[in-house]
Amino acid sequence: MKRKQAGYLLRIVLSALLAFLSVGCQKNSAAYAKYADWYVLKDYKLAMETTYEEAFDRLQVDTYRWYADIQDREGVYVVHTWFFSKALHEEWKEYGIYDNVANRDTWYFACSPNYLIDQGLQIPKELIEKANGGVRVYLLPASFSEEEFESVSAFLREDAGKNIQDGEELIPTVFNEKREIAFASYENGIPLFTWPKEKGEEAFTKEACILLCTPQNMKYFESESLCACMNLSSTYLKFKSEAVLNDCLNRMPENLVKQQLHFVSVASREKR
Repeated sequence: MKRKQAGYLLRIVLSALLAFLSVGCQKNSAAYAKYADWYVLKDYKLAMETTYEEAFDRLQVDTYRWYADIQDREGVYVVHTWFFSKALHEEWKEYGIYDNVANRDTWYFACSPNYLIDQGLQIPKELIEKANGGVRVYLLPASFSEEEFESVSAFLREDAGKNIQDGEELIPTVFNEKREIAFASYENGIPLFTWPKEKGEEAFTKEACILLCTPQNMKYFESESLCACMNLSSTYLKFKSEAVLNDCLNRMPENLVKQQLHFVSVASREKR
């Protein structure tokens, strides 16, 4: 019981940290023009039939299961972006948060394979199969030097192992059980949208470090964050159109319907 409570408190702390790091309003209308008609989660209203903790746990589990059911539908994506500066990496090492840190500024993307393919990237079928089998497959830019590749991959390998609670996760995945990790290079000539939080923030990068993200290879922080809705970069679930969203809403289980998830267009969300 104590370990379960400790795990819950850790999730609360991590959620608060994510909220802190993700603060900012989207005011990038020109940058977001291509994605104006996409839909993302804005908020939800928990069905308080039990305690808040139990209701929120239920929301996280049901959102994950819903996504796992609809993941193969056209226009249904997971996209989450984070920017880590070299200075932030060094602070993490200084304070003992990580032993291994990247030696450069790093854009980190967690993206479903279909999103990357629709953006124009060529993803080998065998890597997608590995990811679907629970292996955390990271794609690093071919433009990276050997030193950059090694430092970034060491950081990502350490990060992948953090906060795994030996079977006590709220949402177990194949990765949490087997903990297999693979790295590959990708040809990074195509600029990828960063889903910027603030005006003036870099809108595209050709050097994203990408997790080929599937329901099977998520660690618990990702699987429990599918209901995140703080801003456009921190939201995970993204739908290419209202029609795609409505089709998926029709497949939403009754338990999740009760949580009143509210999705809005990127255009309306971006104007907050």
